[in-house]
Amino acid sequence: NNDQVGVSVRLMTVGTVNWRSKAWPMMTPVKVSSPGVEAWLLAKEDASVLLTHLRQRGDFREHNSPNMLVRSGQSELLSQKWPYSYTKGVERDRVTGASYQLVSGEVTSGYSLKISPLVTLNGELIDVAIKCRVDQIERMTPLALDVPGPNGGQRVMAEVPQLASWSVHERFQWPVGKVLLVSRGVVGMPGIKDSPELIPGLTKLVKGDAPRVDALLMLECKEGPTQFVREEQEQLRSGRLNYRGRY
Repeated sequence: NNDQVGVSVRLMTVGTVNWRSKAWPMMTPVKVSSPGVEAWLLAKEDASVLLTHLRQRGDFREHNSPNMLVRSGQSELLSQKWPYSYTKGVERDRVTGASYQLVSGEVTSGYSLKISPLVTLNGELIDVAIKCRVDQIERMTPLALDVPGPNGGQRVMAEVPQLASWSVHERFQWPVGKVLLVSRGVVGMPGIKDSPELIPGLTKLVKGDAPRVDALLMLECKEGPTQFVREEQEQLRSGRLNYRGRY
């Protein structure tokens, strides 16, 4: 019954790309149209081995529940936003005209990921449309403003945001017995704390604040909630279930 079939979604990041050194023999490249995007097909057994290996790394994070299933014919939107308030400048008081006041601003980092799967009538292939957009605050550059005043004035610190955005819009079709792995390459990813204790070895911008990671999306065709229950019970028995870094 294709109504009970869907695709499991894992949004993941890895601090460096060196995970590919050992994984590449398991991965068969898939054609993509978006610049910088790569995709591969893996056997389900190989995908499980790769996921276990990634979870052992200190720079690996999963950003959603592993039990997320998007049913065939439906769409699911994952979205996270982080607003940042700052002082962007100074302006003369519009009422008195004699004094100055701070001007506040707000910028938002975050991501949205829309997944729309559809299993073919014969149940052999799955077609998935992916739309993803990420807005990243690269850094907040400090700016000193000298404000005139009766006692020689004062210096006010403002900030100028440096922003970067990227998006992916792709459509993939592959056999239901395989797993699709998509990489956007090394990009800025919001919501990742730049802490050596949390994620060691993140690649940073020169003189910047935003960490760089290999952003990955793993998609696997599954039967429904009962399959997730069986897999989670197996992972609990083997000690492979790991929620580190998700919350």
